[in-house]
Amino acid sequence: MLEAFGEGSVEAGSVLGGCRLQPFTSCPNAELAAAKLTGAILRLSDLRQLHAPHAELAGAVVSLSHLERADLTQIRGAALVASYAHLERADLSGADLTLGGLAEMRARGADLSEANLFSANVSGADLRGASLHNAVMAGALVAGADLRGADLRGADLTFTDLHRADLRGTRLAGASFCDTIMPDGRVRNRRPSCPTPASHLHGPTIPIPPEAALYRSRPRQPFTDPAR
Repeated sequence: MLEAFGEGSVEAGSVLGGCRLQPFTSCPNAELAAAKLTGAILRLSDLRQLHAPHAELAGAVVSLSHLERADLTQIRGAALVASYAHLERADLSGADLTLGGLAEMRARGADLSEANLFSANVSGADLRGASLHNAVMAGALVAGADLRGADLRGADLTFTDLHRADLRGTRLAGASFCDTIMPDGRVRNRRPSCPTPASHLHGPTIPIPPEAALYRSRPRQPFTDPAR
């Protein structure tokens, strides 16, 4: 999949907007609006209150970095790796996070409304009080995530795995369920096939492999916990 980024990836150590693009960098309040950061390796960095709306972050790595209150609206961040990143109160509304590696990210109170998380790994993430209003979460792995008090109204949860996710106080009015694994392991709205989400290809910055669409027709079985 990384081949999809081609020769557009940024060079490690290059400087953009006064920020050196490398691991352990410190660029709080950096101005990187619409910047081309494809493939940038910025793990373990201080990027608090980063201003980077519309930036190209496909394949970038910000794992374990601090991005509290960052402005990442409508970023093109397919396959962005943000595992264990701190994104509390960050604005990711309208962001393309297709196939993103977002496991265990800390995004309490973040705005992910209308974001595209098609087939993203959001397992174990802290999304308490976050807005995922009208977000596309089809095929996403959200197992074990903390969604207490989150807003998932109108979200597309087609084939989403919510096993052991905490949905206490979560607003789900208007959310679409099709072959969705619920927190207790049961499958909600089991069907022979599920419709293609209307916006599951909205704005991805890398080609979506054909096999990613298999979630629409693959038979879904209730989750069986081997520990039981």
